[in-house]
Amino acid sequence: MSSPTRPATPARLRRLHAAGALDADGYRRALAAALALPPAAAWRRFLDRLMLAIGATLTVTGIVAFFAYNWASLGRLGRVGLVELALVTVGAVALWAGVDRLGGQLAGMAAVALTGVLLGAIGQAYQQGADPWTLFAVTAALGLPWLMATRFAPLWLLELILANLALGLWWIIDLGDDGGAVARFLLALGALNGGAWLSWTQGAASAGLSAGRWLPRVVALATLAPLAIGAAAYVAIDVLRYDAGPDDLRFGPSGLAVFVVWVAVTAAILVLFRRRWPDLFMLAAAMLGICTVLTAAMFRWLIEWVQRSSDVGAPWLVMAAFLLAEGGLTAIWLRRQQLAMAAAEDDAP
Repeated sequence: MSSPTRPATPARLRRLHAAGALDADGYRRALAAALALPPAAAWRRFLDRLMLAIGATLTVTGIVAFFAYNWASLGRLGRVGLVELALVTVGAVALWAGVDRLGGQLAGMAAVALTGVLLGAIGQAYQQGADPWTLFAVTAALGLPWLMATRFAPLWLLELILANLALGLWWIIDLGDDGGAVARFLLALGALNGGAWLSWTQGAASAGLSAGRWLPRVVALATLAPLAIGAAAYVAIDVLRYDAGPDDLRFGPSGLAVFVVWVAVTAAILVLFRRRWPDLFMLAAAMLGICTVLTAAMFRWLIEWVQRSSDVGAPWLVMAAFLLAEGGLTAIWLRRQQLAMAAAEDDAP
């Protein structure tokens, strides 16, 4: 029998009714309660929070658009002074509303965004020759006090986005046509987001941060994406010996490191998120990475086929069949994992 603390899904209620744990009348009442729409108060609370978030976003967007449109007509003091006034106002609103409430948290997030606008305005008004990546790095650093004060999960995600932008702009200076540098960048991006993913899963609760499952899933995708892209490129370029022409784009040992890390992370997800922390979304993300690498390998092999023969139709029919088979087998496997997770959940005490 299922634990009473588990979600009363229609499928679980049907199984309880079939097992005799619920009579016909109890089954009807339980099913009606499980499928009931939220009360009007819950809808009002949801819409109130949604409108507040949209309003804060549009306000910051309007401020940025105002400066972008009137930039040429504003003097140095006007550019910097108006942004400072907006920043002070938003900070005061955050403190007045309370940094532990949604209004104050959104205002704190807006303050971090306006900090970046202010730094950009100062950089444009007083040219210092700084690299663009420093804008995002300094904005992220100055946003840490707001993050610690508000403990707001979306602000934590904004800080991670700023860190990604800073890393990308810093690294892109040395990328050029060097495949090894591209591989090292993808590896560094995966390491940054992977570290953030682990820090969230291990320390979010103790730090007072809470965002359900959506935020760690987003960060997990940000971890897997560069690793899977790097592994796919390594297979297509290095393993299958893609001829890059005059500019050699082979990844070399750095590409092999990306591939090994991707295999390790994917294997860990497939093991841990099947039994220990059942999560179908994470399994689907891991399978998407596997399909990406396999598709890149098949595509490169078909290019070789076309180059060796005059047949240009059959290889693409093979590719279409491969994609259909790959997608179908993945869907079947994920469906089986979903049923196994549901059965394990029902059998749990």
